[in-house]
Amino acid sequence: MKSISIAGHGYKAEISLRGGGLQGLWLHGQAVTTSYVDFDDRIGAEGDVLAPFPGRINKGRYQFDGQDYELTLNERSGAHAIHGFVRMLTWDVLAQSENEVSISVDTEPVDGYPFSIRLGLHYALTPNGLVVTATAKNLSNVSAPFAIGYHSYFVAGDSFVDTCTLTVPFERVLEFDALIPTGNIFDVADADVDFRQTRVIGSQVIDNCFVSPSGPTPIVRLSGQALEVDVWMDAAAYPNCVLFTGDTLVDGRKRRALAIEPMSCTSDGFNHPEWGLTRLSSGDVWVGKWGVSARTLDGSGS
Repeated sequence: MKSISIAGHGYKAEISLRGGGLQGLWLHGQAVTTSYVDFDDRIGAEGDVLAPFPGRINKGRYQFDGQDYELTLNERSGAHAIHGFVRMLTWDVLAQSENEVSISVDTEPVDGYPFSIRLGLHYALTPNGLVVTATAKNLSNVSAPFAIGYHSYFVAGDSFVDTCTLTVPFERVLEFDALIPTGNIFDVADADVDFRQTRVIGSQVIDNCFVSPSGPTPIVRLSGQALEVDVWMDAAAYPNCVLFTGDTLVDGRKRRALAIEPMSCTSDGFNHPEWGLTRLSSGDVWVGKWGVSARTLDGSGS
């Protein structure tokens, strides 16, 4: 079995057991995310679960509890570690019904991350859309750094995101240099990525990590010709969100969808624990929720 299908309340979701990610989401047959059939055909980390860290770790190096660690440099350029490694693991099905599924995987120590984490994901289709509940338990006998993110690309019926409108209730963004945070943080207006008031994306290139959410449950809203899509997150667990218009993807996929990525810590968060990194003591459990709600143009859906 390569994937699990769940359906309910007009939604259908496909969950990949390779990596545990959201392989696709539909509302009344209308695509809410991009999707793939075979795991090896996915593009730009689409649907991936990013753990035990999302984004890049600068040169794969970090320090934790006075110990230096060096991760495998698995970014395409070979310069950095990127998006953790659970997206390559096979997950187990713990429970399944028509409209929900629980899956789990235990990580084994790898180069640069000698910790073992039990990750669980519960996907449920509710009257309000998809709800994703993540748990992480430290199985190691020492404390471990942990973070998680998600990399789905959302669509709203338009051929390109340029004609869609976007709302992003976050106040600040990180400054990047070659996709690595410099340590500087700017107001969204000063960084020219202010979508606190709804506006058309147009030709704007977006590849930013947004921080400082405006409320306890920020909702990033993408609206197009067919759908209005809300990606919400519990800010206590996910105080950061990366948005990416896909300009560096392969031809045919550039700017076709918007990646909306709830993240428990920022890119390079292992080197900036003040940006949301979770310290899991031995036996500790972390829990976080996010989800997706969509409405069709005629008002049907949640």
